[in-house]
This record gives sequence, structure tokens and C-alpha cells, in this order.
Amino acid sequence: MRIGVFLSSKGGSPLVVGLERGLHQLGHHVEPFRSGTTYDLVLLFNQCAHTVDYSYPEFPKNRVLIAFIDSAEYGYFKRLPGVINHYWNAFAPGSLDHDTKNRNEQRRLWRFLEGRSFPYFIREFSKHVAFPSGYHPIDYPLYHYSVCHQPPNRDEYLRRSLDLFVRWGASHPWRMDITQALRNCHTKCEIDVLQDNVVHRMPQKQFFERTRAARCSVSFDGYGSGSFRMTEVLVRCLLLQGPLSIHTREPLIGGTHCVEYQIENDGEKFISTNVCDKLRECLADPERSYRIYESGYHHCMTHYTERATAKYVLDVVEKHDWSKPTTLF
Repeated sequence: MRIGVFLSSKGGSPLVVGLERGLHQLGHHVEPFRSGTTYDLVLLFNQCAHTVDYSYPEFPKNRVLIAFIDSAEYGYFKRLPGVINHYWNAFAPGSLDHDTKNRNEQRRLWRFLEGRSFPYFIREFSKHVAFPSGYHPIDYPLYHYSVCHQPPNRDEYLRRSLDLFVRWGASHPWRMDITQALRNCHTKCEIDVLQDNVVHRMPQKQFFERTRAARCSVSFDGYGSGSFRMTEVLVRCLLLQGPLSIHTREPLIGGTHCVEYQIENDGEKFISTNVCDKLRECLADPERSYRIYESGYHHCMTHYTERATAKYVLDVVEKHDWSKPTTLF
């Protein structure tokens, strides 16, 4: 299959890069969309990134099959001005609110899609809103790296001396509250917070090595959304997962694939979390923790790899009813 891509990996999203790599692994030819070229399928990405150039080339003819992949973050304020916000994502690039050029390009894209039929893959869709027909959850595939494919080994896991490894940016104030709670947990933890959230990032190989040196790691995006760090943790140690407020594809089951912890809040202010209690429970029963880690690993390697994500997209495209226009909200 020849597949053209609007907004390819130059945008930098792990979802875009992973999906393209997965399609290549399945034997398909993937290239940036070129006007006048015939494609079996066009992948049209909307991405949350300040560096993306939204100067779309000439749109393909109406008969071309398009899969729209909305990889942006959700949020009440991240939507097209004037559009009724029936769901939380609608066209939400990071620079939409303060970049006139991007906003105008998004409106072009909206007008182009309206009235067409296409499968709509959306990375972050609120659980509080029912999925419209034709919408499909999608998430970050596991980034392939040599050390991530070492399957769980019980004896090696039980020998690990580090209880917890966490490295994240201070992108949400609640993360700092959770960080402080973990630091007061009286366990052997290695917690590193990026205050600027941009520079001084740990080299990827080192991050993988430190994650694999620990029995547990914590995932919490801050807004209840998913993170590509989630899959990277799943294949290396036990994942403690914070509350998610979005639909996910092949969701993790708490107690089977991961350990869930809760956060109490009044809608705005952080109150408390039971993450330390959950961590202590995991450390007190290492055999059970290993079984959950092993189950999470196999779940990730079955559903969250680049290849599995690409196959999921193509399966949805194959089953899509192209006779019915897709509603945008």
C-alpha cells in the first residue's frame, strides 16, 4: 500500500513517528504527501507542537481515502474559536491560541474535512463524553529500543535494589505534590524533576537503564491524559498509574497490568494521594508486583508496539463505512 502523510515525522510527535515506523514494518510505502501522486490512503495529522508548519500542501481529491489522526492534547481552551465544544479535543495544536497562521490553517482543515467520510483517530478524548460514531482512540506506541525488549525475569526483578525511579517535568503543580509525597515515603527512591521541563533531559539510554534498575515507576501526566513514558515504563518495571480522564485503546486493567493510585482534589486544588500506600504495598509483596509487571509487559508488547498500532489503524480503515460523512462534533 502506498500511503501519503500530511505532517510527517518532522513534527516530532512520538505517535507520528511510531505510526510511520510501524507501517514500514508491515511492508507499506510511506512518504510525505505530494500533490498529483496517487495514494491508496492519506494520513492527515493534527499535532500539538509549536514547531509544526501548518502550511498544508494542496489537499487531495475527494475520492482519496483519508484517515484523520488528531494527536493533540485535549483541553477546554484548546479548540477552534466559535465551535461548540461537544468534545474536548477539536483541533488543538499547542500554538493555536496565539498563532494566527496556525489558527487559519486549522480552519482550512476543518472546512476540508466537514462533509467527508473518514475514520477519526483521536489521542485524548474525555471519558465524560460519549464517542461519536467513527471515532477511535489512539495512543503513543512503544518506542523501539534494544534494552526494552528484554522480557521480564523474576530473579533479576527481585534482585533490584532501587524501589522507585521517577523522572518527569514540572508541567503540572500536582506533580510537585506527588513528588514531595514520594520523597517522604521512606523508601529507596530516585526522583528527578525537570523544573524547566525542556532542557537538561536525561539521555534516553540512561532513562531506560534507570527505569529497568527499579522495581516501580510512576506515571501521571498531570491532566489525566496518557504519556509515551507509560509504555516505556511498562516494559521495564511495575507501573503505578495515576487516574486517567480519557478513553484509551486496549486500556490497562488496574491490578492486572499496573497498579492504580488515586488523587483527591476539589476540582482545582490538590488535596491528597494514596500513591505512597500503593508503593509500599508493591514493595511488601514483590512476587505479586512481579506478576503485574510481567502482565503489563506482555499487554504492552501485544497492543502498544509500533507495528501493532499501525495494524490497528489499517484495520479500522478497512472496516470504515465510507458512505457516511463523519461528524466533527
